[in-house]
Amino acid sequence: MYDCAGQTIRPKMAEIKAVVARHNAVTVADLESECRKRSFAWPRQIAAYLCREMTPCSYPEIGRAFGDRDHTSILFAYRKIARLRADSAELEATLEAYRADIRSVAEARIAAEDAVRIVPAYIPDKEFVRLTSQIRRLRAREMAGAVS
Repeated sequence: MYDCAGQTIRPKMAEIKAVVARHNAVTVADLESECRKRSFAWPRQIAAYLCREMTPCSYPEIGRAFGDRDHTSILFAYRKIARLRADSAELEATLEAYRADIRSVAEARIAAEDAVRIVPAYIPDKEFVRLTSQIRRLRAREMAGAVS
């Protein structure tokens, strides 16, 4: 993924977890929980796979982000999804839908960050404070898994 300046757009793990959680009707807390129910484990494995694929994070870093899991759990999830993906066009289509949503969330975050860097020179201080607080609220919702 590249922005208009040709720089790589890297989604954050929180964005990936939020998108996968929303698609699977679970919360980000469910993805990070220790519960092994299939309704939580499958989206968790998909999110771990996408985190490894779309971010520069290592297996231990991803494990810490998913409820302090061991790196081998993330490695298992990555290999499992990669193996199943090779055999299932349906899973590949699902993963591509996740990737598209993740890209759009990351692009929106980057656009908002760019607006904050550019805006101070063009708007009054009072308006800048209002916009900055809106961006903070958006980031807080993203971190809570309520990205819309």
